[in-house]
Amino acid sequence: MHVSRETLPSGARGGVNQVWQISNGKQYYFVKTHLQQSFSAEVDGLIALQDAAVVRIPTIVCHGHAAKTFYLVLEWLSMRCRGNETHLGTHLATLHRIVGPHFGWHCDNLLGTFRQTNATCATWCDFWRAHRLLPQLEMASTQPWGATIVKNGQHLLDQLGPFFDDHHPIPSLLHGDLWHGNVGWLDTDTPVLFDPAVHYGDRETDLAMTELFGGFGPSFYSAYQTHYPLQAGYPRRRPLYQLYHVLNHANFFGGGYIDHAHHLLMLLLKSIG
Repeated sequence: MHVSRETLPSGARGGVNQVWQISNGKQYYFVKTHLQQSFSAEVDGLIALQDAAVVRIPTIVCHGHAAKTFYLVLEWLSMRCRGNETHLGTHLATLHRIVGPHFGWHCDNLLGTFRQTNATCATWCDFWRAHRLLPQLEMASTQPWGATIVKNGQHLLDQLGPFFDDHHPIPSLLHGDLWHGNVGWLDTDTPVLFDPAVHYGDRETDLAMTELFGGFGPSFYSAYQTHYPLQAGYPRRRPLYQLYHVLNHANFFGGGYIDHAHHLLMLLLKSIG
């Protein structure tokens, strides 16, 4: 068995897990390892996307725990960082048309190292308040910089209703962590999705995430809009959905993400009036 560290494209490594390329002499495999976190939730999400049969994901070989280390073994796919984004937009729109019975998911999962609670809720507004923004604000309350963000954040939580007065999303199947580092393309130009944080929710959250860190071009959004147009009001809700990810980064990395969170909160509060 040959084992080597695989050099990933810039921005794809992340820093949460160790990643490896291994070979049995006949074929290669992609391996992720972590000393503390199980990969069971990621496996659950990959299986959900695989069962949807509308997007390409790496095939799961095995996962488990050995020698005090959690591991996940996937098929090795030679991927490019760039490809035909029209295909990606079309596939994502098709994925989002798969509808679940409620908002949430049957198990919790991870966004990076943050544990996402996915308890089901009858309304999307309640889910976003209780299981996305509130946990991040509770974490921010333990940070030395958190007082103002928590104060403004609580004010926002108390006034979420107006964002959904004319918006009643259906519970779409979501990737959940759709930034450009979690997408690749095969030589056939087939897009591949990986590292999901799957749940049923407002499809706008996946789109808002793609716009947060860049990396997706006009053809992606044009294809998505052609196959599943977004509802009016999305630009107003976009910073509300991006706030969750920015708070998560602020809680773990600090730095400029703190100022970004401040900016989004003030923008959202101003839009309420």
